Amino acid sequence: RLNACEDELVFQHNELERSTKEGFHLKKKVEKMEALLKREFGEDATTQYSALLDENERLQDELDDMADEREQLEAELQHHQASGYDIDDMTQQLEQLTDDNKDLSSEVDDLKEESDRLRRKLATLQTEHEVAVAKLSAIDKTAAPVVQEGV
Repeated sequence: RLNACEDELVFQHNELERSTKEGFHLKKKVEKMEALLKREFGEDATTQYSALLDENERLQDELDDMADEREQLEAELQHHQASGYDIDDMTQQLEQLTDDNKDLSSEVDDLKEESDRLRRKLATLQTEHEVAVAKLSAIDKTAAPVVQEGV
């Protein structure tokens, strides 16, 4: 009976060592993932992502304002053509606004693509982080009774 107890104690000790090593490796993996999150998104990934969305919204509003201004200029141009005013200046302004509109549209599209890429990357990293933390928690829970029995 003493040998059985000794065998069980050795088994529990080996399990504790294995769990400790696995926990250590998982902890290192979590630290690496947290460092990657910091490096990729700064101190606060949510704030970084939110700032991108805000910038995207600001550019979209600016684009909408330019479209409204363009419509207004087109209406003025038609009125001036009928009235005989200088349409060359108005045409030049309209062309400039059209070019600006194209530039902003391109910038908004680029920001949307970057935003989508960052959203996907953040979701992947958060999932990996949650899995690693859950594994580490499970190891801590299984190792705790072994440590208490050994004391």
